[in-house]
Parts: sequence; structure tokens; C-alpha cells
Amino acid sequence: MIIAVLAALSQVVFITNMHCVKCTEKIQDKLAFEKGIKDLEFDVARKTVKVTFDPAKTDTARIGGALRRLGYTARGGEIVAVKN
Repeated sequence: MIIAVLAALSQVVFITNMHCVKCTEKIQDKLAFEKGIKDLEFDVARKTVKVTFDPAKTDTARIGGALRRLGYTARGGEIVAVKN
């Protein structure tokens, strides 16, 4: 018998200094392959990145650090939602 365990995913919103679609593409290309990140949503007008992630594999500090390594600010970073 196989038992599947569904881990709860968390969502966090970072305020960044991105300003165009190229910025979103750069972030998407690099962050999508970070361990534990499941989905990214961008709002260029508000300069936000919403990250859905598995908290068993990563955390907000690591995600914020990844954004900063790409040259973007990463303000905020509070968990906004937990989904099953």
C-alpha cells in the first residue's frame, strides 16, 4: 500500500525593485529551479513577487537571499497564505 502525504505549501510576497517584463523573466529563469519553490506570480506594477513554496525544503530567508543574489531587493517576506 502506498500512502501519499500532501505537504502544506506556503506563500510569501516580496516587494522588489523589478521594473519590467525582462526582470520577471530573469527572476523566473533563476528562482524556478531553487529547491522547494513551486510557483511564482509577478505584479510588475506593484513590484511584487508571490512565491509558493514547500517550507520543508526552503524558507523565506533563502528565497529573499536568492532574489538579492540576482540584484533585486526583497522587502517584506511574511507568509501570506498556507495551502494544502
